[in-house]
Amino acid sequence: MKHKTISNPLKAIKQTAGRFASVTYINKQGNTKTYTIRTGVRKYTKGIGKTVVPNSVTVFCVDLANRGYKTFIQSGIKKVRCGKLTFTK
Repeated sequence: MKHKTISNPLKAIKQTAGRFASVTYINKQGNTKTYTIRTGVRKYTKGIGKTVVPNSVTVFCVDLANRGYKTFIQSGIKKVRCGKLTFTK
């Protein structure tokens, strides 16, 4: 089993292509949290009031405690895992 390591966390998240992935993230307060995410989810989005933050990605969190859309900034992402695809800072 060969793992594919990617150097850019945003590129790693986008390459998950709708599959479930795990992201370890450090938020603004300095707390480390792990989220189970999925890209490509469009439910409950209208595109109104959407702000675009540079060097970030918006994904859908499927954890029961954290369900909803989250935006991850590139500098706070520490680890991404999805099958054979990995990113570690």
